[in-house]
Amino acid sequence: MSRVKQVGLLAAGCQPWNKDVCAASGERFAYCATLAIYIYQLDQQYNEYKLRSIMSEHKKTITAISWCPDNPDLFASSSADNLLIIWNVAEQKAVARLDNTKGVPASVSWCWNLADGVAFVSQRGPLYIWVYGGPDPGVTVHKEAHSFLSDICLFRWHPTKKGKLVFGHTDGSLSVFQPGSKGQKHVLRPESLEGTDEEDPISALEWDILSTDYLLGWTKY
Repeated sequence: MSRVKQVGLLAAGCQPWNKDVCAASGERFAYCATLAIYIYQLDQQYNEYKLRSIMSEHKKTITAISWCPDNPDLFASSSADNLLIIWNVAEQKAVARLDNTKGVPASVSWCWNLADGVAFVSQRGPLYIWVYGGPDPGVTVHKEAHSFLSDICLFRWHPTKKGKLVFGHTDGSLSVFQPGSKGQKHVLRPESLEGTDEEDPISALEWDILSTDYLLGWTKY
């Protein structure tokens, strides 16, 4: 008699239609329902994760979340009402808001080389960087990353090369940018889709932390 083995879990209420709706940091992880973010934390005594808090400030569908790499108490979230929020989990409150993102953010990511900086992008660009704290807060535009031929699913900063990032598109292609170098748009599109109008969106994308040039990308098929 064969046994059934669990290989994955989609938490109740978690969105399957947006990409960056789950994130983890240390002993915490979070996932997004349509209008709320659920934060779980490891209970050392019982060695199991327990619900710590529910964040529900967004009025329209939450589109992405990203945990701060330098502060385990902070994470960012975006929503379909063009809103970006910085949350403090320990204090269970919003600490900063950007009320007009000039488009619905499809992906959000902290700028590891910029204090209090969060990057976000919608559809076909451009990439915006929001500095929400410090002496010079405001929003700047990554001018090179715009006017793509296919919508952006998600993007990732390179872990060691300052300013380098990769975008994953709905047609399965990748776009790579690095300051001081010519950008590469829509490269490595799946061969099976070349010359067609079909799309195979990038579903996950990560740089290889042991290499300066390799990255891993996944599509549905």
